[in-house]
Amino acid sequence: MRAYKQQLNAGLLAAAVLFMVYATFTQAPERAWSDARVMLAATGASLTAAVPVNPYNTLATQLQQEQQQLDARQAALNAEQTASSGIDWGFYSLCVSAALFVLVAFNFWFDMRRARRT
Repeated sequence: MRAYKQQLNAGLLAAAVLFMVYATFTQAPERAWSDARVMLAATGASLTAAVPVNPYNTLATQLQQEQQQLDARQAALNAEQTASSGIDWGFYSLCVSAALFVLVAFNFWFDMRRARRT
């Protein structure tokens, strides 16, 4: 029974070593390095530090809040411009198209009149 356990342990150890060798040679080195960087970053993500509040470390938060307010104002202005200018440009385009149609029709009519006279 003892020999069986030793053989089982040796077999499992050999399988683990072969698996590690296989994984080492089949995985691209770039991926191994990127995985290592991700794991290192994940360990640093759990670290925290307490810094007393001062004007410098709250400045980023204030700037983000102001940026959100400006983005909201810009979105409101864009919505207002889009609502008012879309109809006007469509109407102007229709008027110009109609005027061009009338001019082409007059040109055709004058060409037909001139062709009949000659």
